[in-house]
Amino acid sequence: MLLSSSRSLTKTFPWAALILLFSAYSTVGMFLAEFPFIWVNWTLAIAGVFLVTMVFTFPQFQSKQWFSHWLRSDTSAFILLVVAAALLSVMLLWIHIFLKLVTILAAETLTRLELSSGGFSVVKSFWLLMITALLGLTLGWSVSSII
Repeated sequence: MLLSSSRSLTKTFPWAALILLFSAYSTVGMFLAEFPFIWVNWTLAIAGVFLVTMVFTFPQFQSKQWFSHWLRSDTSAFILLVVAAALLSVMLLWIHIFLKLVTILAAETLTRLELSSGGFSVVKSFWLLMITALLGLTLGWSVSSII
């Protein structure tokens, strides 16, 4: 039998990816603690965590369908191009914030891929990503508030 050479079919827990995601959100939590309007920042951060987790977890939120809808006519494609150019200029102006967002998106992508290859269900993946992100934000804000 090929039992010794076959890979185990049991779920493996993606510790490294979750720690990377946790540290990325901790960095953002420390960054958010520097701003004076705490409740607004936290409301936006939690809404952002929920949105990013929903987009990466559930297959209904596919960007391909969204972009194909906008690229059906020349007018909407032009509007999308103008908005993309404006967002690019804002991104270059606030590159330090953009890099934090890219880090979160990359860590979220890696963690989601690890969870799906580990055999975790969509609901379990959603809650693992959500809890890890919120704990990371809370730890980062707490550490920054103490220092």
